[in-house]
Amino acid sequence: IEAMQLAQFVVDLGKRMIGVCDGLDTDQKMWKFIVAMFGSFQEWFIEQLQEKINGGLFEGFHKGVNLGRPALGYVLVDAVDECGNPIYGKDGTQCKMLDVDPKTKKWVRGAFLLYAVEKWSLGRIAEYFNKKKVGGRANWGSGAIRTLLKRYKYVGIDVYRTRRQWL
Repeated sequence: IEAMQLAQFVVDLGKRMIGVCDGLDTDQKMWKFIVAMFGSFQEWFIEQLQEKINGGLFEGFHKGVNLGRPALGYVLVDAVDECGNPIYGKDGTQCKMLDVDPKTKKWVRGAFLLYAVEKWSLGRIAEYFNKKKVGGRANWGSGAIRTLLKRYKYVGIDVYRTRRQWL
């Protein structure tokens, strides 16, 4: 649909659209058919690619493999299964998994104590973290501290692909 809308928009402007790889030329009689056909193929390709990516991510999550940048208090280590055998990716490299980082875990606990016990504001905690360069960064903001305090991982809950809807 988007490919057809784009091509029609170009034609409505009195311009010509030429596709280098697919042979599209809006000056030809069959241009709408070509756009519809190749647009369908592209949509199908994207759906197949999304299924492969999502399947791999889902599988990795259930194996305990890390899927993103580690949160404060965690570090990446070589991934192993329940028996201690290395877990390898499809490219042959060893996957990574999260482990508690003894160097930064105190800052996570500290953030919770400062907020819940000492009643510090998110901004004040951020300023303190920036001053101390917690996690090697000096760009902490109240939003980052809020995210840190809401992270399920810190209470032992792993979450994959959630969507929140506020009522």
